[in-house]
Amino acid sequence: MNYSALGKGQINDGVLDCLSQKEKYNVIGIDRGERNLLAYCVVNQDGHILEQGTFNTIVGGNNQEVDYKQKLQEKEVNRQEARKEWKNIGKIKELKSGYLSQVIYQLTQMMVKYDAIVVMEDLNVGFKRGRFKVERQVYQKFEKALIDKLNYLVTTKDENQHGIAGSVSNAYQLTEKFKSFKDMGKQNGVLFYVPAGYTSKIDPTTGFVDVLNRTGLTNTTARKEFFAAFDDIFYSKEDEMFAFSFDYSRFKVFQEMHRKKWTVYTNGIKYIYSSKQRKEILIDVTRMMKEVLEKAGITNYDNLYRQILNIEADKTHAEFWKSLQYVFERTMQLRSSQTDNGESNLEDKIISPVKNVDGVFYESNGDYHDLTNPADADTNGAFHIAKKGLLLVENVKKTGRGANGKWHPKTKNISNKDWFAFVQK
Repeated sequence: MNYSALGKGQINDGVLDCLSQKEKYNVIGIDRGERNLLAYCVVNQDGHILEQGTFNTIVGGNNQEVDYKQKLQEKEVNRQEARKEWKNIGKIKELKSGYLSQVIYQLTQMMVKYDAIVVMEDLNVGFKRGRFKVERQVYQKFEKALIDKLNYLVTTKDENQHGIAGSVSNAYQLTEKFKSFKDMGKQNGVLFYVPAGYTSKIDPTTGFVDVLNRTGLTNTTARKEFFAAFDDIFYSKEDEMFAFSFDYSRFKVFQEMHRKKWTVYTNGIKYIYSSKQRKEILIDVTRMMKEVLEKAGITNYDNLYRQILNIEADKTHAEFWKSLQYVFERTMQLRSSQTDNGESNLEDKIISPVKNVDGVFYESNGDYHDLTNPADADTNGAFHIAKKGLLLVENVKKTGRGANGKWHPKTKNISNKDWFAFVQK
């Protein structure tokens, strides 16, 4: 096809050259959701949302809207029985594969509309596990099919526009030929791959993430020592909440934060999983904290931190320290979610315990048309994957080609340290 073309390759470098020179650009972030099949978010170079939503429903060629999420939900109602019958499992995978081919058309149309690059999670590095609707194997089929589609992208089939860019005779080639996932690296043309860590359970208005390593808090002494390292624990009359102030640099952490000092509040009524009831239950974190303090005989919250530290780390007070740890962990919990069992209007939101610069606690509202912030937990993931794309483009602009005329291999690397600095500044 197109036998007279130069066929010079090096599409990756060409895309980087283009991005390094563009002042304005858009990024589409794609995330495999826990509640949705695929969530997407389009942001501009300033990180402002231009469009967000999910690919749960697809409009077909007959302009009929097909709810693929519902179709898959129906097929998976008796999933345990289906596992015993390979035939049924095959049908579910066929439906997912067919669905993803429909998504590819919608996504390429969106790429053209916004003149955007696409950023997706890198399944080769730091593959995150969870309750995803689209599993790894099917998602990789989607990736390959998208790459093949972008090898020869036709944006107009109008015969009167023969020869113009995007026509059948002059199609776009926006990706390199697919070889293998192992050889793919962090870029294939206009597709970029970023580690998906710390993109979902993160406050989009402050960059707050829970990275405290609490694995050693298994006894009363350790729990008291943990809270003794805090800066303060107090009651805010203005907010009618309790607050914990701490410095990440004084604790064991899973990742190093850019911003060290935080104050988290017992904000919100959240869903948490109850092992006793074997389902998610709603808890009022502030009320729970009051009950813990009352059991310890604390009803006046003046000098609260001193009162707490005066409680001994002994057998008599073991339940207090265990309960205080539980309240703190629920305070730090950003995602409030019910298990998706096919019912509508089930909660899956982000509730931040941290005040942003406007003195407001971010809480997602489920409105995809409100472009101020991500609408729910899954689009929050897509939003931050897109923002990692912005960081990647920023690196491209800073780095440029080296003295040897080549792009440095680390140009597309995104470390957690750089990521936290980017979102917390």
